[in-house]
Amino acid sequence: MKILITGCSGNVGRVALSHLQNQGHEIRAIDLTDPEVPGLDFRTADLMDAKSLDIHCEGMDAILHLAGIPGPALPATDLFTLNCAGTFNVYHAAANTGISRIVVASSIHAIGFFFGPKPFELSNLPVQEDHPKFTTDSYSFSKQITEEIGDYFWRRDGITSVNLRFGAGWHNPQLTREEEIQAYVAAKERAAYLAALPAAESAALIQKAQTTFDQLRADRAFEGKVSYAKALSDPDLKLMWMKHTFFSFVDLADACVAMELGLTHDYQGSHPLFVVHETNILNQDAAQLARLFYPSVANQNALSGAQSFLSGQRAAEIIGFTATTHPDQLLQP
Repeated sequence: MKILITGCSGNVGRVALSHLQNQGHEIRAIDLTDPEVPGLDFRTADLMDAKSLDIHCEGMDAILHLAGIPGPALPATDLFTLNCAGTFNVYHAAANTGISRIVVASSIHAIGFFFGPKPFELSNLPVQEDHPKFTTDSYSFSKQITEEIGDYFWRRDGITSVNLRFGAGWHNPQLTREEEIQAYVAAKERAAYLAALPAAESAALIQKAQTTFDQLRADRAFEGKVSYAKALSDPDLKLMWMKHTFFSFVDLADACVAMELGLTHDYQGSHPLFVVHETNILNQDAAQLARLFYPSVANQNALSGAQSFLSGQRAAEIIGFTATTHPDQLLQP
């Protein structure tokens, strides 16, 4: 398959590019920065220059759209312009050149549960793709809009697409691998400790962490207004981070498989899909974690085992994706 990749020089873009090349696909890649991959058909392109995109799309079978700003810590207007207008321009160029398949990097944050300064409660567990959204930060809102752009071009031009809502990843570039493992182990041990406490005591500790997390959001910490690094060093607040990413996990190699399936699998329509491992990131009893961290969610749909709080059922049904890298592999150096 002839695939155009946008955002090929980003951390995810480089890995996806390598994966698709290794699978034998013919790749053309565009970005503002050359990834300097030998033999790659790379072209410098600006997604804001809509008229220039058609020529890059000519002759391609599908587009993997990865270009975008991956978090809210930038001026909201700049983020909205690139993430939303840039995505619209990519779809528009596809429609102009007869491309009928696009895969877009969306996010679990499209629901608005993590970054937003206005907290809200989930309506049910596990969370399905049609869960109501309440986006109050620019990044999450941009992902909500890009998913709606996919719907628009399916209605208008019959372009089939998936917006892949990737689960929480691993490999924080600000931490060493050893530091990451230590933080993960501390959070896992803290969750087990909280589960063993009397209910009132664990609830008080978790509520204290939740209050701190909510204050960070209200202070626009994730938008760069104040620093959150020191406040989030405590295992309780690491657990808040995990709670608001639904204790989800997907390995980057699995994410690349999902991208390829989105490009090649037989399906029609426009779909947001959770791309997650079926096991929660702590590999702990889901019902117990839900009682601790989501006590107000009345509809918990008979949680069982150590399942994820995001459902991967629709990704399995529509593109045939199942993650294979288990969260316990996070402990490997």
